[in-house]
Amino acid sequence: MGDVNAQVVREINQPIEKIWAVVSDFGNVGWGMPGVPVTTEGSGVGMVRTMHIPNSDPVAEILETLDPVNYSFSYTIPKMAMPMTGFRGKAKLEKISDSKTRVIWGAEGQTTEGGDAAQLNAMFEGLYGQLVSALEAEVSK
Repeated sequence: MGDVNAQVVREINQPIEKIWAVVSDFGNVGWGMPGVPVTTEGSGVGMVRTMHIPNSDPVAEILETLDPVNYSFSYTIPKMAMPMTGFRGKAKLEKISDSKTRVIWGAEGQTTEGGDAAQLNAMFEGLYGQLVSALEAEVSK
C-alpha cells in the first residue's frame, strides 16, 4: 500500500442485491457521471472502460476483480493524469440487513515527485463521496 489510501464508508437503505446490480455493471457509470461519454472494450475481468471527461485526457480503468459472492470489485488506472502511480480502486458491499447495505469505496496508490498524499486523499474521498451519493440516489428511484 502506498501513501494514498482514501476510503468512503456509507450505509444505504436498500438491499445489497439492488446496489450490486448497479455497481457490478462496470461499463455503465452513467448513474455516477451523467453526461460523461464512456466507451468499453471487452467484458468481465480485464475489460476496459474509458471515460471521456470534457477538458481532460480520457481516463481508462481496467476491471481487475469482480466477486459477486463477496459483492466486491477492483480496478486499476495504469496512466494517471496526476502525480501518483499504482492506482487501484476498490469497492465492497456488506449486508447489514435485508434492506440496508454498507458501501465501502476507495482508492490506493503511491505519490510520485510533486505529489501530495494529503491532497490526493482528500480529492479521492470527495470524489468517492459524490459517487456513493449518486449511487444512493440511483438505487432509491
